[in-house]
This record gives sequence, structure tokens and C-alpha cells, in this order.
Amino acid sequence: MRPNELIKKVNTEKLNLREFSESLGFSSGTIINRLHDFGYGNDESGQWSYLGNPEDEPVDLDITKKGRLLRHKSNINSNRVVGIKTNAEGKLDLFAAIMRMPQSEFLSRAYKTDREIDERFSRLCSKARLNKNLLHSLAIYEFVTKYEPYIETLVGDKEESVSKSEKE
Repeated sequence: MRPNELIKKVNTEKLNLREFSESLGFSSGTIINRLHDFGYGNDESGQWSYLGNPEDEPVDLDITKKGRLLRHKSNINSNRVVGIKTNAEGKLDLFAAIMRMPQSEFLSRAYKTDREIDERFSRLCSKARLNKNLLHSLAIYEFVTKYEPYIETLVGDKEESVSKSEKE
């Protein structure tokens, strides 16, 4: 079964991917992992879609094939620079930034956020059909990447000032 066929079935018939994976003789997460590996993702409502450039969507792939599958090669991972960059047409490429974002284990945190900002963020996620947690992680990652050197410099300058005043 091709990924786009499976996604259509999941979105319209509410097919449970874990049960489907087990019915094929795989572990419960195999099909979900394969979908993620080949550039698919789901939003908060559970709707799945291809996150990359539509021209790069893998259409000749049998996602239910037994054994290892060669990973999808696309332009998404060709540039390892993180952040929202522009594509060949000069447009912002949010999907490429998401695909290049480093991955590690996920954890839960509770933050207080301005209501208006949160509502705007929720609308943006909904319009883009992207998982809110994924975009939240990207926003924090880009903030840390952008401001960490500046903060390190400020903290370093303060530590040097304190150190000099203690010597005097």
C-alpha cells in the first residue's frame, strides 16, 4: 500500500495505525515510524498529510512491505542548516525547517503563555495542518539557537566583572 493511499484511509475511515501495523505482522509502531521517516505527520486533530514539498512525496513506495525500506531521499534533508530558510523561489520553507530540526526524547512541560499569542499560534498550527507540539519545539529551538550566544556573552561579561571586583 502506498503512503498516500494509507493516509487517505486513515483520515477518512479513522483507521487505527497501531492495530493496522500489528495486523500486518509488524510491531505496533512500525507503520507510524515509516510514515514519519518518509515525511508524513499528523496534526492535533489526528489528520495525516505529507509535510514536505508535494513534488517530493514518495508515490512509488509500498509502506507495508516486509523488511527494511530505503529511506526517502528528498531536498528536505540536503541542507543541514536549521531555521526557516527560503526555497528556490525565495519563499519561506517551514516544512524544511521542521524536517531539519534535531530530534531527541520528548518531555512535557507546563508554561504560562499570553492568551492572545496562544490563540494566534493555535490558528497558525491549524491552518498549516501541523502538530502544535512540533511547532512549539521548533520555536523554542530557533529561539535558543538565535539568543544563546548573546546570553552566553552577557553572562560571561557579568561573571568577568564580578570576578574583577572581587579581586579588588
